[in-house]
Amino acid sequence: MIFAYKIRHHTDFSEYLQKAKRIAQFTVNQRNRDITYDNVKHIGLNAVLAQQLIKVYKRNKTLKRVKKVNLVVPGRAVLLNRARKEICIPSLGFSFYYSFPNTFEKVSLVEINNKYAYVSVTLPEDERDVRSWIGIDLNTTGHVAVAASPETGKVAKFGKEIPHRYKKYENIKAHMRARRDREGSMALERKKRRALLNLTNDVANKIVDIASETNNGICLERVGGRSKHRTCVSDASGQDSLNSWIFYQLATTIELKAKLRGVPVAFIDPYNTSKLCSVCGHAGKRYQKKFECPVCGHVEHADVNAAFNIGLRYPGNAQSHADRGVCEGSDGAPEELLITALSASERALA
Repeated sequence: MIFAYKIRHHTDFSEYLQKAKRIAQFTVNQRNRDITYDNVKHIGLNAVLAQQLIKVYKRNKTLKRVKKVNLVVPGRAVLLNRARKEICIPSLGFSFYYSFPNTFEKVSLVEINNKYAYVSVTLPEDERDVRSWIGIDLNTTGHVAVAASPETGKVAKFGKEIPHRYKKYENIKAHMRARRDREGSMALERKKRRALLNLTNDVANKIVDIASETNNGICLERVGGRSKHRTCVSDASGQDSLNSWIFYQLATTIELKAKLRGVPVAFIDPYNTSKLCSVCGHAGKRYQKKFECPVCGHVEHADVNAAFNIGLRYPGNAQSHADRGVCEGSDGAPEELLITALSASERALA
């Protein structure tokens, strides 16, 4: 897995960046030609940096004008001193120290602008063996994430503040748009994203902590495709509640933090997870946040029921519908495993 660290430096690279921009623009203008370092040698940038820029910008078939460019240093042109925690780039005559752990395998890439150095490192992917999976249901109202463990029956809810914070900013933006305050509206949008990013980061940390401490994997609903969160969703009042960006951001953050701690993550199709009973697997009735099964009589919070279904859909889960009430099996599977799922009626007859 590749992970990037952002490090502030205090070196002026204006001259190098101007040369890099000239090379990038030349490559964009002449992308149909076979461009080599000899074509841009007169600009005066180091060969390693110039070749990397040509490689990056030649792949872009739609860009017409280069506005900003970073110096791109491949891993082979980087000298690493793990004992001193120092990274040296001879082609720039530049070195800096890092504070992140030495657990990475190698430095893959370094990108530099006038403020920051972005160090991409390759981390080992050592996933632990888990005994069961925690299902995570994502919601547009109420708690944004509900975690449920089919093995223990325990439930945890997170992110109740996120929908309220989202609506608060949206209401203020509506007043700004009415006053035609475009700059203020854009500034508020950036502020909203930062606030929601901090909140989703906190939720992701708590979920990964639970999975790590209980030796469980994390099973998430796939955001996109047939997901129930593809677009902006409206609540009962007709106002937009949450949109897919928040769910995508939360799922991505959970996946990243889980991989850093060796916790496996799986994605399943969320189709019908909110409609089927997590105890018997039959279709039930849902009214707002209440779920009731007419077959077995199970009554549950709708989001909790969906979270249990998501956790049960992973084929490697030790828990099953048989352990929760009626029959063995699952009604779905992670996309990457290419397992055909049984329907609820087929499970009942099995």
